[in-house]
Order: sequence, then structure tokens, then C-alpha cells
Amino acid sequence: MSYANTNSPNGFRPIQGDAIKSAKTQRRPVLANRVATASATETIISVGDAYTLDANGNALHAGPNDVVYGIVLALELEAVPTIMNGQGPVSVDQMLTAYSGAIIGIEDTSVYFEVMADTFATGNKNGLFNLIDALSNTLFRQSKQSLGVAGGPGVQFRAIDIVNRPTDNAYGSYARVVVRLSQAVA
Repeated sequence: MSYANTNSPNGFRPIQGDAIKSAKTQRRPVLANRVATASATETIISVGDAYTLDANGNALHAGPNDVVYGIVLALELEAVPTIMNGQGPVSVDQMLTAYSGAIIGIEDTSVYFEVMADTFATGNKNGLFNLIDALSNTLFRQSKQSLGVAGGPGVQFRAIDIVNRPTDNAYGSYARVVVRLSQAVA
């Protein structure tokens, strides 16, 4: 029995690469009290978010009109002065506006990501599209970015096809699709 596609965006999740190699990852600093880019809905950075860079190389939550440099793979652990006399790491799973630290991002055009698209048809294969930027889920600490196909062509991601999972994925609304970064990366 198959299930219908559901509206459940949760960002971009890496699923595989082109070759037998590790994905190109990059540590990027994140400043506290950062401001949103002109097209981003917020400044919170979650695992699975697309990010852009400011002029100094600091990561910022990307919106649909920003150059996407990568996808957040992880948030770096940091020592906090009030825990174990400053020796204990604290794991954060979302960087709120007041937080500073660093992310580990995938900046590799050969890596495939799974993401929910607003809609997807066979004619959309290999097309270029931009992300849809929605507010992050701060309760469950997850990205809510997805791929915007209905809005027409874009430049941020190349959509390959739907995820091959016949039991719970099909062409149409809220399809889970495979994408790659398509813009130049640093």
C-alpha cells in the first residue's frame, strides 16, 4: 500500500555523491546578532538549511534570491563557561540569532540532497529551481526550507528526479526530490 505525498518540508538532507569520495565540507563562522539577507525570512540557521556568505565569509541563512554556497551538515560544538568550568561542549541543534559559533557545510556540487518540492512532474527533471524559505521549526529544531518548482525556473538547485521510493513518494504536490547545488561555490 502506498501513501500519499505529505506537506512536510525539513530542509535539504545529503543522500549520496557522484564518486567514491567524501563530500567537500567547509567550516564557516556564524556571527551573533546577524541580520537577515534581503530575501531570507529569518536569521536562524538549522541543520539542512541552505546558506550564503557575507563579504567576510560568515554563513547566513539563505533565501530564494541569494547565492547558495552550501547546505548545513552540522553545527560545531562549543565550550560554554558555565558548564564543566568551560571545558564541556554544548550541542546546539539550531543557531538562534543571539548565538555565534560555526557550521560545517557541504559545498560540493557532486553531492545529492533529498528535499520536498512544492510540486514536481517528469518535465521538471534536470531543471533549475530556487528554494522556498519558510520559518524554521524552533520546537523541533528543524529546517523548513523546500524546493520551489511551481514558481518557475531559478538558479540555486538542479532538480534531478523524484526520490525512488514508490511506497511513499510520487510525482505531484509535495514530492520528495533529488537535487544538487548548481551555483558556484567558494
